[in-house]
Amino acid sequence: MPPKTKPPKKIKGEELIDILVNNGILHEVNRTFFNPIGLRLVLNEDFSIDIEKSEDEWGILLDTVNKFSIQAYMKYAIEKKALRQEYAGFIIQTRDMIRKDKLEVPVTPTSTLKLQTLLKQVDDFTYEVKKRLMEKSKTYDSELFDFDESALSYDMFEDLQHDRFTDGVARAMLLSNIENLNEKIKKIREIDKKQKRIYKEKR
Repeated sequence: MPPKTKPPKKIKGEELIDILVNNGILHEVNRTFFNPIGLRLVLNEDFSIDIEKSEDEWGILLDTVNKFSIQAYMKYAIEKKALRQEYAGFIIQTRDMIRKDKLEVPVTPTSTLKLQTLLKQVDDFTYEVKKRLMEKSKTYDSELFDFDESALSYDMFEDLQHDRFTDGVARAMLLSNIENLNEKIKKIREIDKKQKRIYKEKR
């Protein structure tokens, strides 16, 4: 049987910092939802919450993206979403829940349950690939060379043969549209040259 539904409780004081800040929720909800539409959710020192509105047409831009907050949020969200998916059959709700307190057998068609299971597997694996790219970013992001198709292919097969699936699939994704990827890298190189010329800052 599904767990008995409990009424939501209000979060106050220090618990707001623990939930919203330590779990990266405040940073992520601003970065992905509020900032693009010109808004910002602010947690004040007295634990009150405000919403600020930008007058700029392009919304609010962050000076720094906090990667640690993103990782904290993703870890927190994956655990929560897995439980929600198991109970409700969805993560983002698009339909009414009917008799949810009496639901003993899922009403979702088994074909949908299977598809959701497969997609969840892909989502989890994609998260691991993104995590690996972020882990290596400090070492490789400053390099602006074109990706070598032959080298990527060789390393990809090596990874898959030795069960290094995360690395293998990451390289396969890069290979899937390598011409477009290298074209974008070329444009980034041009931006890099302009930045060095204009700002003349040591990197």
